[in-house]
Formats: sequence, C-alpha cells, structure tokens
Amino acid sequence: MLHHKNIYVYFFLLLLCCADISQFFFFKSPYIYFLLCFYCLTLFHAPKPRILFVTATLLSLESFSCYSKFNPPLLYLIPITILSLLIRQNLYTNHFQLIILLFLSLFAQIYGVEAYLLGTSSPHIYTIGKISVNIILVSYFSLTSKNWGKHGNRS
Repeated sequence: MLHHKNIYVYFFLLLLCCADISQFFFFKSPYIYFLLCFYCLTLFHAPKPRILFVTATLLSLESFSCYSKFNPPLLYLIPITILSLLIRQNLYTNHFQLIILLFLSLFAQIYGVEAYLLGTSSPHIYTIGKISVNIILVSYFSLTSKNWGKHGNRS
C-alpha cells in the first residue's frame, strides 16, 4: 500500500521526468538531468528499492521518448547502483563520493550513451557546462536534503 508521503515522491518524479523530456523537445538536448541527479541522491542518502526502480523506469521511458531506445540508461544505472552499494557498505559516505558518482553517471550518459551509442556529440565546453551545472544542482540538494521535513527545534 502506498503512503501519502510516497505519492508526493512519485508525483515529484513525474514532474522531473516531464522537465527532462521538455528540455529535450525545446532545446534538442537536455542540459540538466533532473532524474539522474535524483537517482544519485536517492542512491546515496536513502536507497529505497521501489523509488530507485520507479526512477530507473522513468529514465528508461525518457530515453525511449527522446531517442526511441529503452535500454541505454541501464548501461550506466546498473554499474553506478552497484558502485554506490559497495561504497555505502565499505566506506563512510561523504558529499565528495556523491559528486564522483554523479560525475561518472554524467560521463557515461554524455560520452557513452549519447556520443557513442546514439551518435550525437556536443562541443567539450558545452559538456563541461552540463556536468558543472548538474554537480552544482546535486550539491545544493544534497546539502539541503538533510534538513527536509525538520521544523525548527522539533526535529
């Protein structure tokens, strides 16, 4: 049974998916990977299997709607999920590891999936800008996500 808190998360995921798809249709290439950032944050802070599965499914549906291929996100989602679980199991987690995980995901998405599999390439300065903006976004949400749901001194 779904709790009302989970419904908000799933609605938020649908909004992120719509934002990603609309970026593709308006600009012909996504600049901010909202779902991928959320996936990495969820992997690192609170890996709940159902939310990870829904996010991975939405990433695959997004890939299908943009590139007519369903499975390219799985080429990097499965390895970063395994890597994240190994990091959480064997090391103390910190913010720097999340940034490395996101960087590896973005690198695999931009150079592995988009450039190699799909044949779309972009200038390196544009790619550096994409990676930088996504790292700033996930850093902001990572630092503020620890305070979500806390109200003053009642936490």
